[in-house]
Amino acid sequence: ARRKVLRRAETLQQIIEIQERAGDLATAHNLYDDAASHYQDALRVQKITQPDYLRIAEQLIRALIFGQNPVNAEPWLNRVLAAHLENPQGASKAVEVLLELSRQLGIALRTPAALPVVQQAIDIAEASGDSQLAKIAHIRRAHTLVTMGRIDEGARELRAVGGVSERDNLSVRITYYWRRGISAAV
Repeated sequence: ARRKVLRRAETLQQIIEIQERAGDLATAHNLYDDAASHYQDALRVQKITQPDYLRIAEQLIRALIFGQNPVNAEPWLNRVLAAHLENPQGASKAVEVLLELSRQLGIALRTPAALPVVQQAIDIAEASGDSQLAKIAHIRRAHTLVTMGRIDEGARELRAVGGVSERDNLSVRITYYWRRGISAAV
């Protein structure tokens, strides 16, 4: 009986891995709707572990965002966010998910709804004490404000970042200067 249970668990894990690989392959070929279908099949398998669930759900979100109906990613983003917020060390992932949700809201032409989402990302990043994370969240808020036509507020938000230096990681520096250039051009 125990052997049968172990075999079943092993089979379920193999199904998850096969569906995830199929989703990865579809993504590599820009077949995002097919990828989303495979990832959803993997997530439907009974007894999927929490780390597997979160990893595959994040892949599903990316596939949905690039697929035919990007708004379908929003409920998944909310589920993944809730899971990360339950984990005290999940601040970085929670901020990442919130910023992804804000991008998704922009894609769905709901940019004003993105502001409170970005503010939540800022609050979590600042509470975590991670200055790089906080800068990224503030830069996203500046971008959101500029997108909404609130140019002066966006410029003030960028100034609130306090600039960047060689100590900041490369992605923060690139994003900061990119947004600063866009703000100056508008």
